[in-house]
Amino acid sequence: MPQVQEATSLSQIVPPFICFGMLFMGLIIFSFIYFSMRDRVYLSTLVLAIGGSVFTFCEAFVPPIAYWLGNPALGMQLNRVEHMAVASFIFAMPFLLDCQLVIGPRWRKVNRAFVYVAACISIAIILISLIAPDLY
Repeated sequence: MPQVQEATSLSQIVPPFICFGMLFMGLIIFSFIYFSMRDRVYLSTLVLAIGGSVFTFCEAFVPPIAYWLGNPALGMQLNRVEHMAVASFIFAMPFLLDCQLVIGPRWRKVNRAFVYVAACISIAIILISLIAPDLY
């Protein structure tokens, strides 16, 4: 098993945990607001919060698992899940803009088409990373 001899400090470990805590609290808040009001704006923010929470969770736990516990294989799997969370942002950002922008019906159709294309691309990237991780 490969051993990592790099020294890690608390300044490398603590900020991702703090960010995860803040994003997780936002996830709880936006979940509550969305399920109370059923507004698409809160749904789009909830999708962003889920992607951000998964990303920062994986980012926070890669160093402790890979370096301190000596399990680089699990660290690589967390890194792969982290990249899948980044792929979800390809869909989440246009979806948020679709909910936020006040535009005419013609541009709204164009923007909706862009959201659907972005969703297909995100799903394709996530499926490729699950089915054939070496291609990802």
